[in-house]
Amino acid sequence: MESFKANPQLENGYIRIANELFGVLKRCPFNGAEFRILIVIMEKTYGWRKKKDVIPLSQISNSTGINLRYVKKIVKRLVQEGVIFKEESPRGNFLSVNKNYYSWRLWISHVSSNQKDIRPVSIQTPLEVANFIPKPVAENAPSK
Repeated sequence: MESFKANPQLENGYIRIANELFGVLKRCPFNGAEFRILIVIMEKTYGWRKKKDVIPLSQISNSTGINLRYVKKIVKRLVQEGVIFKEESPRGNFLSVNKNYYSWRLWISHVSSNQKDIRPVSIQTPLEVANFIPKPVAENAPSK
């Protein structure tokens, strides 16, 4: 029987993301589908050294395995919560990540128009989440 071995290499591409933003993402109250969609948006932008890009929702659906109708709903919610930006253009919709996580509204409970989709309120505010991010140590700082 043939065995498979994963061997990811930086030479084959990587996503460059600030440690501060990555640290905040780990502590945010995203559900699994929201997080997967956000990862695809970061892959299609940061992974290609772009701040924004035209990303068809069908491409997000194919990449994540999430139903297209649900992708549309989640993207709309992420835009409403201020996590991502969506700009309409003749070429398509540009999507990008809002790096100003203090403006994200993930910590506010809301009810969707059909009254079924209630998101729990996180017990942490954006400032509390940001306080968990380790601060860089100055190079010339004396060691303790």
